[in-house]
Amino acid sequence: MSFGIFNLLIQESLIKCLKTKIEGLFRRFSVPLIIIDSVAGVFRGDENVYSAPQKARQICQLGLVLQSLQRRTKGVILCLNQVADCLEEFIPCKIPALGLTWAHFMTGRVMLTRHCTSPSVGTSRRTFTVISGPNLPPACADFVIDAFGFHFV
Repeated sequence: MSFGIFNLLIQESLIKCLKTKIEGLFRRFSVPLIIIDSVAGVFRGDENVYSAPQKARQICQLGLVLQSLQRRTKGVILCLNQVADCLEEFIPCKIPALGLTWAHFMTGRVMLTRHCTSPSVGTSRRTFTVISGPNLPPACADFVIDAFGFHFV
């Protein structure tokens, strides 16, 4: 069941929506999960509009609103954030697109990875990795999604 999809392209609209519409959904319908995809998309292209300190303040404001919303509603808020490729001493790595400012507001970090498979197979193996969390040790599990649903491998 889906209660609504909001396509918001600027930070102020996202924050206003979270404070009004999303909290109402949690309370009125006992919505157990809110997914925000993609947080980084809202901040993309702001280099010409906002300075780095202004952008960091906007990210902090969004993080505080999300934390407050979660505490008041006791719901789960899943924020999807892109990663960027980097090289650290010639070793490939991934870093969150919104950087450390955003990372300080999150209570847990997970990563989903899709592994390349043959197009004739029709499914691709994926890995769910717990990177950090307040009550979870680092772990991972492989799974596939096919016509019959979600299956651990």
